[in-house]
Amino acid sequence: MSIDAYLLIPGIIIRYLSRVKSHSQLDRRRPPKTVVIVGGSFSGLVALRELQNNPLFRVILIDQRDYFEYTPGILRLLVEPEHARKICHPLPHGSHTVLQGKVTSTSNATVTYVDSSKKNKTIKFDYLILATGTTYQYPVSASHDEYTLHGRMAGWHVQAKKVEDASSILILGGGAVGTELAAEIVCHYGSTKSITVVDAADRLVPLFPKSVSDYAQQWLQSRGVHLKLGQKLQSWNNKSCTLEDGHQTLTADIVFACLTAKANSNPMVAKMPFTNGTTVSPVKLDRSKRIIVDSFLRVEERRNVFCCGDVAAPPTEGHLKQAFHAEVTGHVAAENIMRLANGRRFMRYPEDAAMGSHQMPLVYVLSLGKWDGVIGFNSLTVPGPVAALMKWIIEFTKVRQMLNRPVGLLVWVIGDWACFLLSSTIVKPLHKKV
Repeated sequence: MSIDAYLLIPGIIIRYLSRVKSHSQLDRRRPPKTVVIVGGSFSGLVALRELQNNPLFRVILIDQRDYFEYTPGILRLLVEPEHARKICHPLPHGSHTVLQGKVTSTSNATVTYVDSSKKNKTIKFDYLILATGTTYQYPVSASHDEYTLHGRMAGWHVQAKKVEDASSILILGGGAVGTELAAEIVCHYGSTKSITVVDAADRLVPLFPKSVSDYAQQWLQSRGVHLKLGQKLQSWNNKSCTLEDGHQTLTADIVFACLTAKANSNPMVAKMPFTNGTTVSPVKLDRSKRIIVDSFLRVEERRNVFCCGDVAAPPTEGHLKQAFHAEVTGHVAAENIMRLANGRRFMRYPEDAAMGSHQMPLVYVLSLGKWDGVIGFNSLTVPGPVAALMKWIIEFTKVRQMLNRPVGLLVWVIGDWACFLLSSTIVKPLHKKV
């Protein structure tokens, strides 16, 4: 690590806190270019912060919802719906334009979306950032009736009442979502409910180190949660599931399907014509239906279209979806639009964002109720109450960062810098894709 890397932080802090960059009079005389950002979650909001105060750009944010929610914390809302007031907020407003609607198609120069009144509208752009993310099954992701903040909060109260009234709960999927959901319910209600987790993998949270799986499994089983691991599902509905052998059916008052999320890549699947009238084939998707991008996060053959967050599949990225990774890709996508507009060399992901590393750090907190969990940083894992404290700090400051509050911006520019520094020097990433 060169001394230059250690000297980066003062400039980074000034850049993130000031936001408004100085530009020459020549730059200010240039007509602003239109940047459309589709998606207002982690990666989209980072890209928005990078671009919104730049006089070279007119920025438009489009999202189906009129709010954002801190997704890693929403499972608690199934037992404490009033917590939504702390982690769900209206989309930030400022020098940019916010449009509520569902994007249905894109070309090399236009975005078509359906607005809240069900009308088709088209916007022309010079640059496009797709940050459409992934969708989990309800209630982890919002329903069509919950695209307003009021509707989403009302929905959490309805779902929490169903959990309160249920005596038996079946959770399909033992990844991070299913494991945390089981932990939230048993932490809040104790042994008053029968909870069963079913997963085809032979251990919980299989994408995390085995020590994390062992700790989570012991924690849940010691509190009476039933684990059916290594059991593939044949079918399920809102009251039961049938295992693959067809001979065993499990029933419950409520079934939560916490299975693999679906990438929201539909707007980019159609052919996109170039300005010269020729057409190209649909964008390439990986096996998870994520949009394949190059190391600059640019969609193949689309010079002015970038993709970031969970819907993007960069060359070096695995299948573990993390808010931290999504935010870094949002930064790189926005930075590359600024560089494209000024004829500068593109920024590579992750090397140019991660102090030269070819692999992003693995950073996570697995919650086990309010007071326990596991915090992980690459190969290092720390179980116990300290993880719960760290999750609270992360949630508190991340929400404020998404709201563009100075405390959140400052904490996380330093936190991101420290994370990359530690990952490149002391606690290096595992040498495998996850």
